[in-house]
Amino acid sequence: MKKFLLLLIIPLLSFGQTQEEAITFLKSNIYLWSCNQWATGTAIKQLELSLVNENKTLVLTEKLPDINQTNGYVIRRIDLSKITRFEMADSDAPCAAIIIHTKSGGIEIEVTDKFLRNVETIKSWHLTNGWYDDVIRIKNNDLFNERAQRIINALIFLAESNGAELIKSHF
Repeated sequence: MKKFLLLLIIPLLSFGQTQEEAITFLKSNIYLWSCNQWATGTAIKQLELSLVNENKTLVLTEKLPDINQTNGYVIRRIDLSKITRFEMADSDAPCAAIIIHTKSGGIEIEVTDKFLRNVETIKSWHLTNGWYDDVIRIKNNDLFNERAQRIINALIFLAESNGAELIKSHF
């Protein structure tokens, strides 16, 4: 009987998705579906994603446009356990955002360009306007809802894998 149960359980465990598969999906598809694949004036991807801190932190590295002497990045570190919800931005524009909401302090920001405004200004903006990030922007076409939902599903998987208690919106 024990062998029979093991034969049933092992295949179920081996077909489970991993955090590495989720981040690989996000890296390739956000790039393919994004509005701006390359930072203006560069041959560098506009947005790079990675997991750090034992897969507990999602890092969104946004390359700034290479104009007006800016040559830096905005690096957002999102604590996956502090994510509270996701939403698709409603927009008539050619691009629309996928918004990540977190508990207070769930997003850390680092700016690597000396010509940009002070990081403290950005942090105080979060304190005033709420802890969310909308740097993930994809093409707003007839495939937007499907693609956005797939991205959100991968983000939900990562957040829940790290103990996030997501709030499900009913409207």
